[in-house]
Amino acid sequence: MSPGGHLATDQDDFSHGSSFTSQALIALDNQYGTHNYHPLPVVFDRAEGCTVWDPEGKQYIDCLSASSAVNQGHCHPKILKALIEQAGRLTLSSRAFHNSALGPYLAKLCSTFGYQRTLPMNAGVEAVETALKIARKWAYTKKGVPAGQAIILSVEGNFHGRTLGTMGMSTDPDSRSAFGPFLKGICSSCPSSPPKNAEGRLLKFNNVNDIERALQAHGKSAAAVVLEPIQGEAGLDLVEQESCKSLSGGFYPVSAVLADENIMDVIKPGEHGSTFGGNPLGCAIAVAALDVLLDEHLAERAEEMGQMMRSGLLELKSIRPLADSSTGYIQAVRGKGLLNAIVLDTSLSTKKRGAWELCLLMKSRGVLAKPSHSNIIRLVPPLVIGPEEVKRVVTVIGESLKDLDQVGGHSYFFLIFQNRTSFIRIQSKVNTNSACSAAGQVKPWHVAKQILQNERLEVESNHGNLSVDISLVWPYQIGQTKKVVPKSFNLHKIYQSGVVFFVQSFV
Repeated sequence: MSPGGHLATDQDDFSHGSSFTSQALIALDNQYGTHNYHPLPVVFDRAEGCTVWDPEGKQYIDCLSASSAVNQGHCHPKILKALIEQAGRLTLSSRAFHNSALGPYLAKLCSTFGYQRTLPMNAGVEAVETALKIARKWAYTKKGVPAGQAIILSVEGNFHGRTLGTMGMSTDPDSRSAFGPFLKGICSSCPSSPPKNAEGRLLKFNNVNDIERALQAHGKSAAAVVLEPIQGEAGLDLVEQESCKSLSGGFYPVSAVLADENIMDVIKPGEHGSTFGGNPLGCAIAVAALDVLLDEHLAERAEEMGQMMRSGLLELKSIRPLADSSTGYIQAVRGKGLLNAIVLDTSLSTKKRGAWELCLLMKSRGVLAKPSHSNIIRLVPPLVIGPEEVKRVVTVIGESLKDLDQVGGHSYFFLIFQNRTSFIRIQSKVNTNSACSAAGQVKPWHVAKQILQNERLEVESNHGNLSVDISLVWPYQIGQTKKVVPKSFNLHKIYQSGVVFFVQSFV
């Protein structure tokens, strides 16, 4: 959809997204992108620190920080300076040659984290895959595990990426369903007899006894145990250990595997590598990002601001849907540093609303967070967040909790009929309860059916005092409908290419 509102054509200029409205940009994403994410309906146009702005200029506090990849804050000036300077010198050489940025980066990593060797990669999942390969090679060449018998264990609720190697460890049905078979010998259950892992009991997170029993049973074949100090995707399950992320400060995909020499020397030339891993641009950015973490004492700041956030969230546990309710919406507050989560009792919502709806209410008040499952909201702002911003986040969560069951019983839904050159937006008011499933999720078919059966559809936009956006694609054959739009539009003849279906607000 172009800035003027019509559907995108080959003549449209896509060189700069900020010339588009948020709605148009979301429509482009839905039209041309693969729907492998379900993002909150907000468009980041620019950012600084823990603040982001959409194309219309609305300001938000970012409480996800790109899943902690922007710990140093958006567009940190020191990291930006390093990027610009290195981009003007050399961006890529491949590992066929040495480059002047790689050595200092490797030395910085090893000295900071206390290891003898490091292997630079790009995305986080690449580092995990690299570690799996190193562990297997070490098991066969140094531990003496028989060929093809090495096993790698993880635990229930883990998240290490979505490649075939890492998905074998996953216990999430969405990650595994219809993607198998997975690599043998990589699992989160204690295998009955290695390398078979189809049977066996799941190993529990933060349970040393489970790991101990698994190693006692299969230790001779074990190459590695892969664990997270904090399970983010599982809803912030904790162990008594801290870690840091964001090697690049959100400027560039940078990851690394660290180990001592007696493990890392199993990898020989030609056995593993990456065209972009260890490239000069990524190395310079990573060194600057590590300097910022250390020089600005962001770990200490995270502990201070995190305690402040958790204290404020605990005070919200008294917020309940009804005055006579014995418990509040918030079941638990958990976290460490600035990696925190609230667990909701969604059964208390009389309108079957949960984490997604609460995040939409928070968005309408200028705070962005991520639902994890239907009842958990992760709160992971950049480590540069200040006390006033923390207070604002807590205040917004409290206000949104109070509104969770109080905000009306109807939703405004929009249908956009489109062809290659034009579109029209039509609004209709639909009863929220009949449009939702038992889990509180919007059912597109129910909504579309209600809208399309209306004799009179509202063309004007009326968001009321609260505007909470959702967007998703719902294809619909226009020829199957009756009494779709006012008589002035002949959509059956003109707009036969489909429907983009937007849920714009509930009020």
